[in-house]
Amino acid sequence: MRRPSNSIRLSSSTGSTRRRSGLPVASLGAIVSLSAVAACAGGDGTGWTQQPSSNGSSQAPTHEGPSPGQIQTPETPKTTSTPAPTSSAAPWTGSAPKGSVPVTGGTLLVTADGQTAIAADPDRDLVTIVDLASHTVLTQLALPAGAEPGRIVEDGSGEVHVVLRRGGGIADIDLFGHTLLGVRQVCALPRGIAYRPSDGNLLVTCMTGALITMSSDPSKATPVATTTIRGPNGPITDLRDILVSGNSNYVTTFRSAQLLKVDASGSVVGNPVTLNTRVDPSASQLAAAGLPGGTPQNFVPDVAWRAVLGPAGDIVMVHEAGTDRVINIAAADNSGTQVPTSQSCSSSEYGGSVCTTIDGAPICTPPILIGAVSSVSAAGVVSDGPALPNGALPVDIAVSADGRTYTVALAGNPGGAVGADGTRLLNIVTVPSAGSAATFDDDLCGLAFASSGVSLPGEVTAVALDAAGQVVAQTREPATLQYVTAAGVVAIPLSAVSVANAGFDMFHTNTGRGMTCAGCHAEGQDDARTWRFTNGFDSAGAPVAIQPRRTQTFRAGFLDTAPFHWDGEFPGMPALVQDVFLHRMGAATPPTPAQETELELWMNGIPTKMHDAPSAADALAIAQGKALFNDPSVGCATCHSGANFTNNQTADIGFGVPLQVPTLIDIAFRGPYLHDGSAATLADRFTDATALSGKHGATAQLPPAQIDNLIAYLASL
Repeated sequence: MRRPSNSIRLSSSTGSTRRRSGLPVASLGAIVSLSAVAACAGGDGTGWTQQPSSNGSSQAPTHEGPSPGQIQTPETPKTTSTPAPTSSAAPWTGSAPKGSVPVTGGTLLVTADGQTAIAADPDRDLVTIVDLASHTVLTQLALPAGAEPGRIVEDGSGEVHVVLRRGGGIADIDLFGHTLLGVRQVCALPRGIAYRPSDGNLLVTCMTGALITMSSDPSKATPVATTTIRGPNGPITDLRDILVSGNSNYVTTFRSAQLLKVDASGSVVGNPVTLNTRVDPSASQLAAAGLPGGTPQNFVPDVAWRAVLGPAGDIVMVHEAGTDRVINIAAADNSGTQVPTSQSCSSSEYGGSVCTTIDGAPICTPPILIGAVSSVSAAGVVSDGPALPNGALPVDIAVSADGRTYTVALAGNPGGAVGADGTRLLNIVTVPSAGSAATFDDDLCGLAFASSGVSLPGEVTAVALDAAGQVVAQTREPATLQYVTAAGVVAIPLSAVSVANAGFDMFHTNTGRGMTCAGCHAEGQDDARTWRFTNGFDSAGAPVAIQPRRTQTFRAGFLDTAPFHWDGEFPGMPALVQDVFLHRMGAATPPTPAQETELELWMNGIPTKMHDAPSAADALAIAQGKALFNDPSVGCATCHSGANFTNNQTADIGFGVPLQVPTLIDIAFRGPYLHDGSAATLADRFTDATALSGKHGATAQLPPAQIDNLIAYLASL
């Protein structure tokens, strides 16, 4: 029997242990055991399949020293610590290298009454329930290895539901008895979850484009409805968060950072809402001050890490935005022009710089990627919130009860990290909301908010607010809740199991100039962006040659795809680190060979995507497409061969330059396609000029039905 929504919640271990007729906890290991997943197209009855690993079982060494950035003792409020929780959690035994889960954000919930925090730990496969008043861990629930718990939602009956990003389901938890009621399968790649009070149902978004409606009652395992979110041009994939505002359902897309209003059938109502492009004012500011170095540029939104509801029913999104200018990778600073050192300017090709004018007002040239906040009203009106200071990896956001402020978690700024200028980097920032009277677009570096937050110990990956508006932050390593109270910061340990990993640190940590590897390679994949590069400018100031280059993924046995980059210019990790991490991103300290090894092993261990088990019709199309793919007369497998579907060679497929043959693993989730992003969909790839020329496989003569089968096979990889 479900408890009524007005029941008093017990906040101690003496609460009810009654369990509904859902799945008993003792049988959970038989439901979602990722180590037992069959590596075949038919699946094992769980509803999803996994490609066989091609990168071995190498485990990245444990991080035993500081990350390569500059570290100093953080200046934080007074910190106290509560005793470590009593937990039966076993040592880490997952199937991927320890600490191989990239940061996702959004893994923390404070209940509606403000008394309890629920923290999902995707690295350790734990869910921890914490009483905030007593700073006490009430219970810790162990999930099957590799489940990767993510988003959390509270329903109206005293339960919370946790998305299992890699476990393919949702975990149902009784807040009164602090018990795990069971796990229900939903889809291969669940991402967002929302509770709809009008009918008591849960809405779950799947990365593949599916919208699943489930009863919030854990005893009901069958979906109420399954739909595919569709726009004018067909299904929309890469879904992220889902939000219920009144009678309306809203869904965000991850890499393109769009907001979709969807009806009950899954159809998009109206046009997708695109966030505003922001114009960088630094070029005109520098010119007005008589300083060189400014390059006009716009910042185009992408990678919507997290979306939440504001108190007025508005949708608040924390996201990144990248430059549209030509990036000079041979320049002395990121603007393409050397700024005089007398103006105290320094930068890198990707990183930003700060100059001081004669009037003492700071002028900042942003890095190529910034963190920002935007809001969308119920009427679809987009408002620009602030850019975030050194906004590396803005993975989570909380909105104050009055809607006046946003609190953002910056996962790229671990506690104690400092910027290139020696200033302390914040990992929790509180800024005015987009609805305030402030104007933010004249400060794309967030300089006005450089002191508006704290630097908490550890790697902050999620944030929430209690009933009094006090910050509750979740850290990954060590696993804690950092509770920022009026009396100081209370550290509540969540687990003694370490997932420290130097490769993880290098990938996610700010180089000091606002840049992280994970900024462009979000969650180890890509940002769907095509950047424009040049190796210099001529005497007239024009780029020597513009080279459009699509961001590449790392989710495909990274080490087996060398040489790296589209042009294949980097034979291995040392060359890649030297050019990109140090030269372009401006890392302050060169990593040691051991750290480079740990980075490549960590990247190599990022797991590939899961896939829903195909229907009989889809399975037939996949099989026929596979036969075509391997047909020598079609020629796909000539270059796309081996376990990672690449021969690691360069080839001219019709662009006039040799380009690296990319992996096809997870290709369905990586549009747009080709090195320049010129093919928006897989179907477009078979009708573009390279396909018709015969230089990119012999597919021009294939009838539409066979092209569809080829696409079905590619989407299954």
